[in-house]
Amino acid sequence: GTLAGIEFESLDFVWPAAVKDTVLEHAVRKIYVIDAKGKCIDCDTVFEMQHLYDACPKCHSNFKGILQGKELRVKALEVV
Repeated sequence: GTLAGIEFESLDFVWPAAVKDTVLEHAVRKIYVIDAKGKCIDCDTVFEMQHLYDACPKCHSNFKGILQGKELRVKALEVV
């Protein structure tokens, strides 16, 4: 997710060196980025987030729950 702390440009840069001469060298890499959403604890507004510290756009409260966007999961790895 967009709040997972991953710099995708950095991952793209290091990937070729990290997998060189390994079974993953010719692997197809697919990345699905999940946009961040939060829910305000004070007014129950669900809103999109760009940063972890974003406030509610409706009431400007900083108290929120993160609904999505912190995900970081390797879904599948297939070695042929």
